[in-house]
This record gives sequence, structure tokens and C-alpha cells, in this order.
Amino acid sequence: MSRKLYADRRGISPVLGTTLLLAAIITVVSIFLAVWIPSELSRRERDYILGTEGTFRELKGTIEGLSLGDNRSVNLSMSPGSLPLIPNPKVAGTLSVIPAENASDLGRLRFDWGDWSLVYESGMIIFTQENTILMKSPPGVLTVRQDNNNFDVYFNVFRVSGFEDSKSGTGTSNISIYVPENQPSPPPPIENDNVVIKINSSYMNIWTQYLANEVNELNSMGITASSDNNGTLKIIGDNKKIHYYQNVTNIEISLK
Repeated sequence: MSRKLYADRRGISPVLGTTLLLAAIITVVSIFLAVWIPSELSRRERDYILGTEGTFRELKGTIEGLSLGDNRSVNLSMSPGSLPLIPNPKVAGTLSVIPAENASDLGRLRFDWGDWSLVYESGMIIFTQENTILMKSPPGVLTVRQDNNNFDVYFNVFRVSGFEDSKSGTGTSNISIYVPENQPSPPPPIENDNVVIKINSSYMNIWTQYLANEVNELNSMGITASSDNNGTLKIIGDNKKIHYYQNVTNIEISLK
């Protein structure tokens, strides 16, 4: 009887078929785990970066539209979430309010997730990742208007004041922005043959890039201007008088 079973190929076929089927399933699952999941997680992270950048642009627009005494808020998703039924880590984001330390500092709002960060600093949105730093949205701190006899230079900055704050998690954070009615009185306009503007920031390289772009724009308008790597912009009046107006608006940011 044992010899008949051994010689019967019909007893081997189901075992062989099952083995091949399991091998095919294991191959498909391996490809799924090794290729599709990393690709999908990478895509979701790219989408999340763009979405977070959009929230920071909304924050920027909200701040610039506030009047004295106004209070508004913007919601920020702290993580992209995980894929359903797939064991992937939930990386928590960290949102930090870093108020200005002195009169020349700007203060900032910073969001960190994984190996990248987004920063709001006086209207500029900065993206950093490892050794890469990019200006995602330029600030509108400098405005120049000229006529035949003189020109006006306006330097308007938003300064994050108040208290240091931080929040970490994977949910949603509420960013509350308040513009106090009690603001420092702007200094009287300065009339001179030249103006020197100084920026103080932890991201001086990107601010230097911004100032260089402003210099190119001013030169195209026929205005003599120069900048250096220390965050200094100099405007020369040549034969015209310069009226220089400087204004600092303090904003307070809190997290919930």
C-alpha cells in the first residue's frame, strides 16, 4: 500500500501547488513591504510638507491682516498620520514659540518634524532639512517709494514677543495670534543722505539672500544700494534726500 501512495503523483500535486502559492504570496508581500510602503510613506511626507507650508502661509497672511487688539488662530496638523493596517511609526511634531530675546531680535515660530523644519520669522517662511535651507516665502519688511526730489524708505517688521511655548504630539495644534494694543511708539522719520538697515537672525544666510534680492530690485529702480553677509542693507540717496520710517509690531503667539 505504501508503494502505491509513493507512486501516486496525485498525492504530491496539492502539496506542490500549495507551496508555490505560498511562495507567490510571500513574494508579493515582500515587494509590497519593500517597495510600495516606503514609496507611499515618502509621498505622504511630501504632501505633508506642502500642507504644513500652506498652513504657515495662512499664518503669515493672518498676522499681516490683524489690527491692534485683534486675536486670530490657525490650526496645524502635527503629523501626517499612519497608513491603515500597516505598522508604521507615528512621528510626533514639535511646535515652538521662540520669543525675541532683545530689541534687535525678531523672534520666531518653529515646527520640527522628522529631519525637517519650517520657521516663521517676521513674514519670512524658511524650510530647513539637514544641510539645506530655503526661503519658501519672502517677507515684506522693506518698501521704497521715490519721486523727483526724494524717496521714502519703510522698514516694517513683526516681532514675536511674549512667552516661550512648546507643544509636541501627533494631533492638531491651535496657534493663537494676538496683537497687543500697547505697541512701542515708532521713532520719528529720519532724514538723511543714506540709510543703513540691520537684520538680526539665527538664519542670517537666508536673510542675506533676501537682502541681496532687494538690492537687485533697488538697483533696477535706479537706486544705489548694497548689502553684506552680516545682514546689513545700505541705501544711498545720491542727490536725493531719504525719509526713513521704521515700525515694529509686537505679536504674541500661544499654543493649545
